[in-house]
Amino acid sequence: MQTLHISHNDLDGLGCGILIKKFMSGNIKTAYLGYDDIDRYIEDNYQYYDRIIITDVSPQYGTVEMLAGEKDVLIIDHHASSEALKDFHFTYHNITKCATLLTYEYLLKEGYKAEEYEEFARCVNDVDMWFLKREDSLKMSVLFNLMGITRMEERFLSTPYKCFTDTEKLLIKLEEERRDNYIKKAMRNIETLKDKDGLTFTVVFVVSYASELGNYIISEDISDYVMLINAQSKKISLRSRKDVDIRHIAERNGGGGHKNAAAFSIKNETFDLDNLLKNTGVILSAAKPEQFIKSDLPEICFAGRSNVGKSSMINKILSRKNLVKVGNTPGKTRLVNFFNIGEKYIFTDLPGYGYAAVSKSERASWGKVIEYYFANRKNLALCVLLLDIRRVPNDDDMKMIAAMQSRNVPLIAVLTKSDKLSNNEKTKQIKIISEKTLISKENLIVFSAVTGTGKEQI
Repeated sequence: MQTLHISHNDLDGLGCGILIKKFMSGNIKTAYLGYDDIDRYIEDNYQYYDRIIITDVSPQYGTVEMLAGEKDVLIIDHHASSEALKDFHFTYHNITKCATLLTYEYLLKEGYKAEEYEEFARCVNDVDMWFLKREDSLKMSVLFNLMGITRMEERFLSTPYKCFTDTEKLLIKLEEERRDNYIKKAMRNIETLKDKDGLTFTVVFVVSYASELGNYIISEDISDYVMLINAQSKKISLRSRKDVDIRHIAERNGGGGHKNAAAFSIKNETFDLDNLLKNTGVILSAAKPEQFIKSDLPEICFAGRSNVGKSSMINKILSRKNLVKVGNTPGKTRLVNFFNIGEKYIFTDLPGYGYAAVSKSERASWGKVIEYYFANRKNLALCVLLLDIRRVPNDDDMKMIAAMQSRNVPLIAVLTKSDKLSNNEKTKQIKIISEKTLISKENLIVFSAVTGTGKEQI
């Protein structure tokens, strides 16, 4: 029987290839492919084979439908994007395990004596599903990157995995040293931004070690997820914290993967980071004016001193816990963040100002961005200034008020952290702030993110 086996060109896809070749009968040709190549390859080649086996990739439903009427077909996959293929009786699908482990379990179910490959299958599962509970799973990934598909396939077809050989251990150690040096250099050129859902993500360009670099950034708690861009191969890999699901980003862009590890290809011929982030639906944040989003929706901007409670207030009034991430370090947020609120409004979160530890050059840079913002946002409908009710407005606050009033749009001031004062103290502070800012008491809203006071008024 002539068999065409199509699998993904990564460690998990290779694991499937090793098991299929080792235990299934017939003349088997294996093609290791990227996600974008699957359907075209099947269409061009399926007619020459009696049996088609597809592992660790998700062909289109119509492609499988075509095969079902003509060939003996087996599909083993774990991606959410192949869920619909369970309509076909020959599909073995489970999103909780990698395709190598599913293939191993399928072989046992069918009566094949594959027990000697259990350790290999579980090792691949640990790294592919990003569990990382085994000490050897990342080392297996290092060995795969070092040896490549052909040599790796030959090695594990000849000898089942129990442990690494002494030679492999030495090679892995040397490769780990190169990897660590590469990661150290790559970390000098990362950029952390905020996406449209308020999650922080790190962008970094890579040539190799994408998984390892992604794992390092996540382990250092630098951001919620990582976008690793290989401009040469035009592939983007995604890695995330355990509680952050990034599959939808890959699937929206024609790729696939799992909750914490996914990937997709860059389809355009020319590479531009700003356009890429916007086109993939990730970014609604801007570090410079030319990155400001274009929208015809009414825009409401929020501004205030660093640590005034701006992020907490926006989250509170929208009844969202983490739309805007609350930072622990004052002055750290350097982006203008735009949030589309139900296609009705744009909420703009301006960088906090007035933090003493920020350099003069950075303050000047932020000042230019904010100045440009107020001069050019044609749909600006309301300005909301946040002031700490316990403090008397200072020069920075007065400059922001002047900038906001320059647009001749309504201005209200939200007096945050009101839960810290008694009623008498609040009354006294409202009078002082109104006199200092010349904002009427009617346009001063007393607010607390702790108690919810002022939420409905805002």
